[in-house]
Amino acid sequence: MVLPYCGADPVLCKRLEEVGCAAVMPLGAPIGSNQGLETRAMLEIIIQQATVPVVVDAGIGVPSHATQALEMGGRCGIG
Repeated sequence: MVLPYCGADPVLCKRLEEVGCAAVMPLGAPIGSNQGLETRAMLEIIIQQATVPVVVDAGIGVPSHATQALEMGGRCGIG
C-alpha cells in the first residue's frame, strides 16, 4: 500500500491516484510551520477530484486548522 506525502499539486495528486496509490497526503503548509492551510485553494481542488482518501498534513498548528481541513468535506482527513 502506497501513501505518498507530496506538495498540494492537484495534477500530481491525480496522477498518484491513477498509478494506484491508496491515498494522497498533500501539505497544508511547510512542515513544522504551524501556519494553517496556506494551500487551501489547491487542497479544495484535490479533495473535489479525488476518489481516494486525502490526508492533509503539515501546517496544522491549532485545532481550528484541523477543523478547516475537515470542513472541506469529501474524503478528507488530517495527519
